[in-house]
Amino acid sequence: MPVTYYDIARLPEDQEDALNVRFRLLRELLRTSDIVTLHTPLNPSTHHLIGADELSLMKPDAILINTARGPIVDEAALCDALTSGTIAGAGLDVFDQEPPPADNPLFALGNVVLTPHLAGPTFESNTARVRNAFDNVQRVARGDLPLWVIPELAE
Repeated sequence: MPVTYYDIARLPEDQEDALNVRFRLLRELLRTSDIVTLHTPLNPSTHHLIGADELSLMKPDAILINTARGPIVDEAALCDALTSGTIAGAGLDVFDQEPPPADNPLFALGNVVLTPHLAGPTFESNTARVRNAFDNVQRVARGDLPLWVIPELAE
């Protein structure tokens, strides 16, 4: 399949050739892609990067996948796009609010696949995460500061 990408930093052409990918501006990528998958950090420039305007550019049979950070997608706009047929479906591993509230309207839609923020880990990374969590418990029990803290929760 042809693979296109958008990033604030474009790859040199020889790297695009080696990866068999082509750069597109975001609006063009949204207009022409069958599947759009998001892999970006959450920061002020990516908060609600995908909203009603961006979703309206997508094909009616397109699918949006977000495994990055929930607030990159405006959930209310996505819910509207999914119920109105603006896009065909979505796959979400992350939510604007985590854990999502039980009454999140996305839960009621038949054209969305939802997973509980677990799409990225591998067997090896899960083992490391458990080890890190256990190490943190031991550190805190000794009165030390934890080493691994979720950035959004650090204060």
